[in-house]
Amino acid sequence: MKFFQFLTESNDEGEYKREEREWELGPDTPEIGLKAYALLDWLRDNGDVEVRTPEQTEQLQQLKLKLEELENSENPDEDEVNELQYEIDELDDAIDVYDIIPSGSHYEMDEFEVPSVLSGRRYAVGTQDETRESAKDACQSLIDDVGIKAFNPSFARSHINEVKVEDYARDVYEDDVYQNPDSYLSDGDRNLSNTQEGEISVLKKKIRQAQDTIQILKELGNTQSKITELEEMIDDFGIEIDEIEDSPDGEFPDKKIEEKVDDLVQSAVEDPEYFFNELGLDWEQFVDVDELIEDAIDSDGEAHFINNYDGTSDEVEVNGIRFVVMRID
Repeated sequence: MKFFQFLTESNDEGEYKREEREWELGPDTPEIGLKAYALLDWLRDNGDVEVRTPEQTEQLQQLKLKLEELENSENPDEDEVNELQYEIDELDDAIDVYDIIPSGSHYEMDEFEVPSVLSGRRYAVGTQDETRESAKDACQSLIDDVGIKAFNPSFARSHINEVKVEDYARDVYEDDVYQNPDSYLSDGDRNLSNTQEGEISVLKKKIRQAQDTIQILKELGNTQSKITELEEMIDDFGIEIDEIEDSPDGEFPDKKIEEKVDDLVQSAVEDPEYFFNELGLDWEQFVDVDELIEDAIDSDGEAHFINNYDGTSDEVEVNGIRFVVMRID
């Protein structure tokens, strides 16, 4: 019952548009009308329908009026009635743009039906931009429902975003290296402690004093044995300084920590799979979804994602505008 109600309402709507010539083809034709023309051309080119010209539609209207007048006359000529009915049937088997009825939307595209001759079928027509946006919406819905695993894993992994990996790795390592520098740096990377710097300062002072004494002794012509003793003392002080500098026990310098963080982040970017495994991370969260969607559509085509009927589409040009047309049911 609902179908016949829809059919009647659709016919009424189409008849009204036909009478008002709402979709008369020209510079002011509304976009919905242009889309209907695109579908009409597509149906004709695919051999699904016969198409009436505007002149034939006018002729059909006149024939129907003539038949109505004849049938309402007192003594209608049966042969004439049959002949008129035959002509009407021949023209009625074809359709015009007003037999194409808008029936809603399919993503960003407009949906149409042709209940008069192709009942039960649904079609979608959109501009190239609308079709692209529709495919992107469908891909995003697929990801929302199923996840990245809806795509081929190697294809999806090829869209891991380096910036996402870098930002995440930097957050992780900046925190961990600053909190636990001993786990990442060697003791040789430390600064000298205040105590060690004090000890070195004292030793250097002793060295200067010894050097001054040697100079005085040389000027006084003192014995070489005392000079040699002081020189040996200077060497011992130098060894002590080297030993202290080789075993710093102060804090790690910020520069060393920053360099280590940079090295770890760079390693994560260069080998993200190892980074994910080491930290037990889900690689899917690092996929650039927008780029993945764009490349998937470029690879498989828009219709692959929005046309569940047969995954195909065609382009039809009307008034210089290219429309994408597809049967969706």
